[in-house]
Amino acid sequence: MTNSKQHKKRSLRTKRIEKLAQEIGIDATKLESEINQLPTINASRIVNLHGRLTAGSYEIKLKETSKKLLSFEQKLNLV
Repeated sequence: MTNSKQHKKRSLRTKRIEKLAQEIGIDATKLESEINQLPTINASRIVNLHGRLTAGSYEIKLKETSKKLLSFEQKLNLV
């Protein structure tokens, strides 16, 4: 990717973050920092999950899912 395209992509990302931060009423710098700490997306895991969902072989672990959802909600309240 050329420097110009990278700059435009970063600029667009920054504008999106600033807009979101304004909408939810927090500092854009803090929001960007939190976003940068998120793990990267593992495409192979997504493809695998999609295949399992399509095949009907994916089992939901209710306790584990509930714990992760609660943890996520708590993190959102801290931002």
